Amino acid sequence: MSKYLWILLLAGVWGEVYAQEYLTDHFSDTGTAVIYGMINSYEAPHHDSIRYRCYTGPLWYYPEGNDYQEGVCEVRAGNLMEGAGPGHERVFDIRLSGLRGPSYVKLKLGVKDPILDYYLIRPGDTIWMKIDYTRGHTLFGGANGDLFRCQYELQLAMYNSMYARNSIMKVEDSAQFVHSTEKILRLYEDSRIPGRRKMLLEPYGREGIKALQNRIDRIWKEEFPHRMDILADYAGKIDPATWDILRADILGDLLLSAYSKFITEYRYARMKEDSETMDELDRLFGEKLSGYDERFLQDEVILHSREYRRSLESRAQCLAFKEGGKSIDYLSKLQVPRIRDVLTAKYLIENFAGREGMYEWTKEVLLSIEDPYCRMHLEEWLHHWVDQKVEPLSLPDTEGRTVDIRDLEGKVVLLDFWFTGCKPCVWFHKTSLSKVKAHFADEEDFAVLSVSVDRSRDTWLKSVASGQYTSDAAINVHIKGRDHPFLKAYGILGYPTVLLVDREGRMTGSAVPRDAEEMIEVIKRKLD
Repeated sequence: MSKYLWILLLAGVWGEVYAQEYLTDHFSDTGTAVIYGMINSYEAPHHDSIRYRCYTGPLWYYPEGNDYQEGVCEVRAGNLMEGAGPGHERVFDIRLSGLRGPSYVKLKLGVKDPILDYYLIRPGDTIWMKIDYTRGHTLFGGANGDLFRCQYELQLAMYNSMYARNSIMKVEDSAQFVHSTEKILRLYEDSRIPGRRKMLLEPYGREGIKALQNRIDRIWKEEFPHRMDILADYAGKIDPATWDILRADILGDLLLSAYSKFITEYRYARMKEDSETMDELDRLFGEKLSGYDERFLQDEVILHSREYRRSLESRAQCLAFKEGGKSIDYLSKLQVPRIRDVLTAKYLIENFAGREGMYEWTKEVLLSIEDPYCRMHLEEWLHHWVDQKVEPLSLPDTEGRTVDIRDLEGKVVLLDFWFTGCKPCVWFHKTSLSKVKAHFADEEDFAVLSVSVDRSRDTWLKSVASGQYTSDAAINVHIKGRDHPFLKAYGILGYPTVLLVDREGRMTGSAVPRDAEEMIEVIKRKLD
């Protein structure tokens, strides 16, 4: 770690050490935050609503918990400011209720256009926004406008840093990669044009380690000081407790970037059984990234900082690649009990839902969980998954007939969730699911319910016909988008996702693994 970084962190992180009681008391109130404002654009509006999601606690992945809320706010014709400029003007007013402390909010105009991406917000905040597409900027005001203005500037700094760098592709053989498809060749040749962002082909192994070291040095010598300079301008405008959380978010975001690059190199070195590269990575990790753990910042700051929590999760994953084992092994060894409990519970909820051994893992972890909040959520989450009747699911098939999952009771049902354009979904069907279907082709008590989350029915029908994602051996249905209550009930966020329902129509605590042979064995046990 550089001398400059130590000085900056000691002066900043520890220079204004606030008692844990101050942070807890400061953010103990439950309340409402308001985001209101106007949208200005040259063209007539394409969207009449803003979608919002607010993450009010670290366990928001829990589907029936109260750490997460979402909704849709109508965008109405109107103008909050006379003479604001030419174009079509609309206004909005979003109220986020039940906030128990610092939370993070995402806003999208319609389905695709992002407005805010994980902005810190607190109970009682009132923030005005002007989203001006005619000038290409966003303005903030209101009683707490400085909080969002600061985060907006930090986000711009992150994007500028990202796009100022060349695009880096990790490859094994540069020539082979460039000529692998016409599209990649065209993109590579376009990047050679002067003034364009270049595509750099970076090798794995020993040669890639030097580039990794340069990247990490750039993080600490350029990006971290630049973002801290921006935050320093708001030291007197944002209260100290919130300022500390934003500082932790900056550090966490940069650590997350560094850890992810180590994970990429570790994964390749392990696959190639390259012990020399592994040793060099171990040395670099100890030299550049050791010392960043849950003791580096105050407990309450970490618990409220989304990015620093994510960096600790990524660090655990990095250690798992470095030293062996699973990420949860290292999360369970964190020394601060509350942080250990929160991150271990979150990891289980996020990664173990429906997986083989979920019940056993959770029961074992519960023995060491001290925090009552985490214990309650884990116990409820486990009860939700194991031996409970499956949530209602009634969807149209390719002929327009309604398929109700309750009508399949008496059969073991494998649910496969996918979407068009998902390459892992194509690979999973080709290498695993198709083999499972063939194995149980004559089994009357087994069914595959193939569920597409495509928004367009036509897109779904074309993908079904292609045979890449599913086949006629499955019952093909369409859920139309990713906001369906069933998806939320089981926390389905990534694809492909596979779940298993037993003969009694109950969601099983042990879903099938991805490997075809292991999948077949699990299904056999459920059929017996």
